[in-house]
Amino acid sequence: MPTLEELIGAEHADDIAATGSGDEKVAFLEENSGLVRQLLEMGFNGSHMYEVLHGSEWKEKFVRVSRDYKGVWKPLGFTGSHLAQIVFGAGWEEKLDRISSNYETVWKPLGFTPSHIAKIVRGKGWEQKLQWIDTRYAESGYTPAEVPRIMAKKNWVERLGYETTAVA
Repeated sequence: MPTLEELIGAEHADDIAATGSGDEKVAFLEENSGLVRQLLEMGFNGSHMYEVLHGSEWKEKFVRVSRDYKGVWKPLGFTGSHLAQIVFGAGWEEKLDRISSNYETVWKPLGFTPSHIAKIVRGKGWEQKLQWIDTRYAESGYTPAEVPRIMAKKNWVERLGYETTAVA
């Protein structure tokens, strides 16, 4: 049976071990090496696993990504890299729910790819960013490729001329 270092690489295993609850995370991955192998076979790598295991609720994130990838995310065109970006940080469950509900019917018809959406929801203000796409994108004149580049900047609201409102 291969070690965790052999599965995901020594550098990534060391990075995971050095995080908060690192020993617990490494033990979890070693005990669930079948899930690790499954994710690797689906195109995830050690860096993606590090990002999925980042922050609080890391175990829940890992289990959900493992459970849903093949049936939900891969058919939509999302990769391990996209999911790692989406679940990195706070609000990960809400992000997954909203994207899985709206990608095919709202954002894909507008020309947004999984890569665009993953970049848009990484970090703070993701709810307002998706709200802008839902309410203002069509009249904006921007391309789907331009939107994530603008939204990655702190002044994205000013650049897009958007007054944000609270998202319910």
